[in-house]
Amino acid sequence: MPPDYLMRILTFFAYLVSYLINRLVFVKIVNWRAPLKLRKKKIPFIYAFWHGRHFYEIFTRRNNGIVVMTSLSRDGEILSQVLYRYGFDTVRGSSSRKGDAAAFSMIKKLKRGKECAIAVDGPKGPERVLKPGVFHLAKASKCPIVPMATAFSKYFVVPSWDKYIIPCPFSKGVVVYGEPIFVPQDADEQTYIKLITQKINQTTELADKIAEGKIKELN
Repeated sequence: MPPDYLMRILTFFAYLVSYLINRLVFVKIVNWRAPLKLRKKKIPFIYAFWHGRHFYEIFTRRNNGIVVMTSLSRDGEILSQVLYRYGFDTVRGSSSRKGDAAAFSMIKKLKRGKECAIAVDGPKGPERVLKPGVFHLAKASKCPIVPMATAFSKYFVVPSWDKYIIPCPFSKGVVVYGEPIFVPQDADEQTYIKLITQKINQTTELADKIAEGKIKELN
């Protein structure tokens, strides 16, 4: 791990570059009414998305005090500090390390009315293979899951396991929210993992089609 002062410089640089890139993207929001309805009813919820799509998702939900689970790795520490600069709260843990403690912290925050967010195939993949943590979190907290995805007309793909997408400056983009998924207390894990996966994929595919101009923008 780099010394503290180097970490602060690194994370400030990462924040600054990402902020500038995101400011130069022209983005439309689709189906914002889905999370907005939950907010109006004061129902906390969980944003769920694929790991490779969270570059702009961080920017679009900034300064809302949303709680994000980040890994205990070096990359997780960097992400945590960048998220802090964007106005997020974080809990540290993953499916492989201290996941139970992190999940318990998120359940407490949801029950206090906080919104949470999880990259559901993180921290190391495989890509678009949903980990069961989001199912258990929604079931234990009795809070719904809101699928979320971003897509862009022009972008760069980082050669990583998640095919991480960074938008090109001056490209057009879209943020799409899916309808809430409520997980009943008697829900079967495998059935709902398939359902949640399907809904996130549908949201992501819709975002891709809008960004590519294959379908018209939706309200």
